Amino acid sequence: MFNLGKIFESNDKVLLLNYEPKTNIIDHSRIDLDQKEIEKDLAQRKFLSALSIYIEGAYSGAYSTLTLTSQSFMSSARKGTSVAAITVDGKKQRGNLYESVGSTATFIQIQYETSIGCANVRDKQDPSSDISGCFSEAGQISLDVNSHIDWNVTYHYNIREDTRYSRSLQKLRTDAESNMPLSSEHDHYLKFLNYYGQSDYANQWILAAFNSGNTNFDNGNADFSSYSEVGRIEAITKATRNMSILMHVIDEIEDAIYDCFTRCTILGCGSNKGTSSWDKAVAFYVGSQEDGQGGGYMPYAFANDECQNFATCDLAAAAGQQARVNLEIMDQFVQGQRRLTSGQCYAAKMNKDRIVQLTAVPLVQGTLRRAHQDMVYENGDDNDTARIEANQAEGAVLAASVLPLIHACNKDDARTIHDNMKESAEEGLTPNFADVKVAFENNYQCLGITCENVGGLVDTTVEGQYLFGAQPCVSKDVNGNVILTRGGKKNNSDRMNSFKIYGMVILVVMIVFFFFRMIWKNLVGRIADTLERSNECPSTEEPPPPNKQCIGDSTRTSTMSETGCSDDDFCSDSRSFEIP
Repeated sequence: MFNLGKIFESNDKVLLLNYEPKTNIIDHSRIDLDQKEIEKDLAQRKFLSALSIYIEGAYSGAYSTLTLTSQSFMSSARKGTSVAAITVDGKKQRGNLYESVGSTATFIQIQYETSIGCANVRDKQDPSSDISGCFSEAGQISLDVNSHIDWNVTYHYNIREDTRYSRSLQKLRTDAESNMPLSSEHDHYLKFLNYYGQSDYANQWILAAFNSGNTNFDNGNADFSSYSEVGRIEAITKATRNMSILMHVIDEIEDAIYDCFTRCTILGCGSNKGTSSWDKAVAFYVGSQEDGQGGGYMPYAFANDECQNFATCDLAAAAGQQARVNLEIMDQFVQGQRRLTSGQCYAAKMNKDRIVQLTAVPLVQGTLRRAHQDMVYENGDDNDTARIEANQAEGAVLAASVLPLIHACNKDDARTIHDNMKESAEEGLTPNFADVKVAFENNYQCLGITCENVGGLVDTTVEGQYLFGAQPCVSKDVNGNVILTRGGKKNNSDRMNSFKIYGMVILVVMIVFFFFRMIWKNLVGRIADTLERSNECPSTEEPPPPNKQCIGDSTRTSTMSETGCSDDDFCSDSRSFEIP
């Protein structure tokens, strides 16, 4: 027997950029290895292998079904009970019961704490296949019931036949959508459900691309029957990352807010209650393959790719060249985690809302870049049909990943974007870049983003310049006033022109201010002089004008004498005046 104490006490965690999770999310982050494997298989035109990984998984959530050969059960055990056994390479491996078992069970299912070393086990020929961390095919397994070791059993199984994965790119969507409570906290997902009319719209899109088929949505349908393998590959890989995984990231943070409102107490959410889903969202957003330079296979890496084309990267970021939206998203994750831990549900919801808004930026950028590139291909001499089709497929997926949000803001603009970007290999179908750009920009305020968040398409042939017609727009408020925000890269001439304009405006304002100040002082002086003269009594050397009365401090009735008013009296214009 080996000592299980240290195994159960350990708390393996991983730091994701500047985010420190409170729960163990190592295995969740490994879903990006599925994405990596799918992209590798499709590059080799191995569609069936890629489809198998998409449906069944290969690197995250490994569990094995063990046949029991002896029993010494003291009690039943619930799902999630901690277990441990020796691996193929002789090391200790922890896991949890995948399902509850009774005292008369003949087999048990155990999910590994991490799939490291027990990955892609079904493909013997694949060099990435690794069984070193799987339980030995025969041995003894111990369960930690009621905080102590209650019983031990012996088992046997076939590693490659009896090991499966509870987490796959398909299951991320189908399982979540079937179990999701349709609450107000899941408002982002509801926009996609209302637009497509199908709860598993991402899965249907991906399967249609795998099978050269078509979808059956209420809006935004896709038909891949005319695509070659090149276009289908892009339709699949861009959809798994940006249509499927990104939505699951948002599902998790919306689940976290829902849990906070329904389960957390006034004292907070404890060490993992409410923050577990939040931690998972970060794992799915960043992944396990982030290389310290902004790379990887998750939405985080995609945002870093797109920022380079729109001059919206932070070149001084500690972890390499990062999109500014990524820096803000990670800060929102960190702040939201603190608020959830202390039970500040409403404040954490603000973090959730901001994350959702910012995740739309790379999708808008990606769609705009493909629309512009399609226009360049159409007007140029490039006859590489494969490259043109690949670009068109990418644009269709990215547009489909953000269209429901535009549709919730303005249906006409959503239709404009879809009609220009929809998947089709038909000759002559070229997006009108200007129309797509305006349709997006009309809705930036509704999306909660700005022109400066999106930036403009840079001209890679001229330093500091944007492509013609693809410059950044200028954010304005509801009254049409320019909003000064942190924008993308500008060239020196842009900056000098801005300084000149600001200087001229300030000079004009100062001149107008001093001009009106002089006029006001002159006017006030004249008014004061007029009032002073109107309040003076006539001199006693001259008689007052007719019908005047002199009014003094006494309670007597006074009439004007020939010599006028006394020095203590003042004049009244009234023709008659009665002193009380």
